[in-house]
Amino acid sequence: MDTLTHNVYNYGCTGIFEKHKLLFSFQITVKLEMDLGHVRQEELDFFIKVFCLCLRFTCSLTNF
Repeated sequence: MDTLTHNVYNYGCTGIFEKHKLLFSFQITVKLEMDLGHVRQEELDFFIKVFCLCLRFTCSLTNF
């Protein structure tokens, strides 16, 4: 399974821009951790919502 995951990652990275590779890596990691039961969907939702909130707050401060 590790070899398959590594091959999927390498193949996926060949078709995307450099700036998207970190997000692709994060997505694969989160999905693997969810399969193992280390991360719940509620935790991921919370992480994404807080991140979006921080982005909005930061953008509103820079436009102020």
